[in-house]
Amino acid sequence: MDEINRLLRQTGLDEHTHLTIVSIFGNPILGSTSDGTHYSPSAIANTIVKKDVFVSRNQSGTLMLADDLQFYIDADSAIGYLFMDAQVPMDVVTSTLFATTADSNSDTKSKNLQKFMSGHQATTMRGFLLMLLVSHLVIPILPPSMLTSDFISTLATLGQAKHGIHTHLAQFQTYCWKHWDVAAPFSIFEKKEADSRRERERLNAHLTGWWGPAKGVPLMVFILANISIPNVENTNRSQLPVFMKKLQESLQAKMKFILRSIQLIPAASDNNVAHSNLEFRSLFCLPNDQYPFIHLMPNIPATLQPGDEDQALFGDIPPDINAFLSKIDSFASTMDFLSSAVPEPTHPVEKQTTKDSTNKRQVALMLEGYGGKILHQFTNHWIKVAKTRNPMHVQVIAQHSNRRQETKLTNVPLPTALHFYSALVPLLSLIYGLRYGESDNDDFKKQIMADHKSTRGMVQQIEVILRKKIKHTVEIEKVFSRSHSQSIMQKCLDAYLQDSPPYYPQQYHLLKSGNVLRLYNSLSRGPSAAEYGVRLQNECESVWKHGRQSCEVSSLTGKVCRLKIGHDKADEEKEDTTRTKRDNRALDLDTERHNSGYSFTQACSCGRSRRSREDPFDIKVVNHLFYEQFSCCLMDDHKAIDLAASTFGDQQHLVYEQELPHGDTSLLYLGPASTYRNTVGLERYEGYTDNTNYLLPWNLTTISELEALVAKRGQNDSTPVTQKQQEPLPTPKTEWPALGENTAVSSATAKSPPPPPPAASTEAFPALSTTKAAPVIPASGTPALPSVPSPHHHPKPTRDDRRRERRRRDGKRGYRLEGQIRGFLGVEYECPSGHRFLSCGDGRVCKLGHKGHPKTHANHFIHEDLPLYALCPCNFADYGHAKVNPDKLAQLQRIYVVVPDANVSVTMKPSVKIKRPGTDEILDYDFGIDAPVTLPRNGVYVFRLPFIYCDPKTEEMTPLAMDLETKLKNTIFEKGCFQVHF
Repeated sequence: MDEINRLLRQTGLDEHTHLTIVSIFGNPILGSTSDGTHYSPSAIANTIVKKDVFVSRNQSGTLMLADDLQFYIDADSAIGYLFMDAQVPMDVVTSTLFATTADSNSDTKSKNLQKFMSGHQATTMRGFLLMLLVSHLVIPILPPSMLTSDFISTLATLGQAKHGIHTHLAQFQTYCWKHWDVAAPFSIFEKKEADSRRERERLNAHLTGWWGPAKGVPLMVFILANISIPNVENTNRSQLPVFMKKLQESLQAKMKFILRSIQLIPAASDNNVAHSNLEFRSLFCLPNDQYPFIHLMPNIPATLQPGDEDQALFGDIPPDINAFLSKIDSFASTMDFLSSAVPEPTHPVEKQTTKDSTNKRQVALMLEGYGGKILHQFTNHWIKVAKTRNPMHVQVIAQHSNRRQETKLTNVPLPTALHFYSALVPLLSLIYGLRYGESDNDDFKKQIMADHKSTRGMVQQIEVILRKKIKHTVEIEKVFSRSHSQSIMQKCLDAYLQDSPPYYPQQYHLLKSGNVLRLYNSLSRGPSAAEYGVRLQNECESVWKHGRQSCEVSSLTGKVCRLKIGHDKADEEKEDTTRTKRDNRALDLDTERHNSGYSFTQACSCGRSRRSREDPFDIKVVNHLFYEQFSCCLMDDHKAIDLAASTFGDQQHLVYEQELPHGDTSLLYLGPASTYRNTVGLERYEGYTDNTNYLLPWNLTTISELEALVAKRGQNDSTPVTQKQQEPLPTPKTEWPALGENTAVSSATAKSPPPPPPAASTEAFPALSTTKAAPVIPASGTPALPSVPSPHHHPKPTRDDRRRERRRRDGKRGYRLEGQIRGFLGVEYECPSGHRFLSCGDGRVCKLGHKGHPKTHANHFIHEDLPLYALCPCNFADYGHAKVNPDKLAQLQRIYVVVPDANVSVTMKPSVKIKRPGTDEILDYDFGIDAPVTLPRNGVYVFRLPFIYCDPKTEEMTPLAMDLETKLKNTIFEKGCFQVHF
């Protein structure tokens, strides 16, 4: 009796206060935690109570009756709430597993975790049984999967337990009330079950007998939390309630079918009388009402959650509604005036966007209402129904009433606080084994068994049944769980090893182990699932660390080495460096060098041939040693210019080598200018995309400009305009005065004005393209050469032939520019897959017949900054399939220059600027060329850029931004690299 008085004092209730008992049982909710989040069981329970009174598992609650069983009394509404959270946080499992000392072996830790999980399941089942025995309404909070296998197994076990202890518990409760001298509530507890209709009619209909230990049949409704609604962002607000209603109806039908199939609720009767087969030994009953007994709490997507704009609209404190509406009216009147004064065109897209945003806000508010206002309406309705129209109560009244009398649902008795606590204490003692009193003599259970010998057998029967149905059920399930989880663990471990490389980095290990752990969690069952889940994680960690851990040294392209950790250390025991085995397979590779298993295709320094190369780890290999493997770069009179040994500027001296000089860049001479023909482009160069191997024409100057410049400089200019082998020499070399000889012989001619210089023939300047040579202008006194008839000339051309000839002349009009001196220029991009293309600026692909392409585009091209990286056309090759791989970037690798055999000078001074990511520091690369390099005339040159750029100060690889847009913007090849002098 002392414990009953203590509970009355703690709750502050009068012993005659009538109570309604509501129990909330929180199952583990998928996708949430028990730390107080929106969809945790404790948060939902607090929403139902409208107060923050319940806390998560393993935390101090309002009033803890037993292990994880919390109790709260709402004095205003006279409702008592029982709450239990069955969810176990992972930190509790981890702390329990490693609670032993460091010297403990794995078996001790496994037993520790096994003991904890068994105790947790037994505690959960005992608490749920107590709720079902003393409550008017039971509300399980279920995950989105609704009835899980563990929850169904718990209900079946508890149904069998109540069926066994029903009679003994009712009799023992009567002796407890006699022992405490408490008036037994016979109007709601003691009710004899009559066999015949005549006996039932003689009984008082007001003695409902549907509440109390072993007599109570509570009403059960369900809450499904964290329900995902597909495509809810595009759902109209008027269609959402209809969809939720249909979903509730389908889930209710499925729920009833499952519960009837396992015989937890009676089957529907033939005479359409609901719950006519309910018994006092039933564990629970479902409501017989049109109102849904399943409440859905949908998950609110991130796209519908309110942002900062909605919070900034009102702030923390909402404004006065009248003031807010007045502002809206004032704003609306102002907008009406402005719209009448200055008409604005309507924008259907803006109206549609505003409408969509308004609909999304309204849908978000409706979804929030299912976790707030609608949830309160749901619980309030069923609390009222549970204490007035319980199906068991309706059935008893219908059975005990006269056929000619109408069924009355009034005067439904409720238990008082004294009756509830006097029933709660025996249940806590029997179910949880709690002892009250300082000694065994003070325990009321011992005293009752001493006073009434018959109660000893009742207590023993109750304890035996509970031990068999709860403890043995847990043990049996644990045995099955152990064998099943061990089998699943072994299969998941095989899945972890399947298709795994011989050695792999930590990132791959975490990804693979995470996948198999998710697979294990979806297949494992029972209390041993968590234990073997931790063991599976440890097994995966052990397999990786003992023989499969990779080197994890990153290559220059950001990929890690795939060989075993420590393979490059000389002090370790050397194995076969050419062949290594994985299972029964042999891999041919050099284990002394780093290898990432990634290879790509790259061209040589001159760009004529290409070959596959491994992922580089050394800067010397990537920028120099790889290019020494090619033989085409220095064949056929090709020469390499040693940039480090040469001097540039006014005192330029170029050093030619027959081998590639050591350095990150190279400058090669590929032959005279006539070796490049613009009609075929870079002929026999591998890897170019179709029609992208044509250099850009570069108009350097014209013959007339050079002649005018020569005439302006004077007559003593010794530099001829045309080539020497074609210049007419009317006077032999012996007519020139010898050294020291008097030059007066030429004074007579010096006084007379010099004759005009002879007009040079344009044949002295090769076309280097499809442009026709300018017509030859003969020198004075020299007859003009006869014209050569065209090979396509016909004596009698037809009309179609003339039209075709006109189209041909019009199409090639730009190539018949007379008297021009032209060179060619091209920049080449290359991607890791070996695709190559020439660009015409801004990373665009330059193709033959480029639409809108200027015929002298190189004149504009040299005055533009070029991106160091560009998207390769192979990213857009397959339009019919979804793009899974990341975008491939092509890098600026080579610059081709064709210098004509003319009296013009082309200089080159390359410069690359790279901005460090996250800083304002800009690295400037001049490649050792401190002054402009004058490219000798009549030559084809190719300048190869580095594949990997290093920091000039630290000689380490320059980090680049990971973001594609930032990477393209922060790396440029500066304009002004090439200039023309004449």
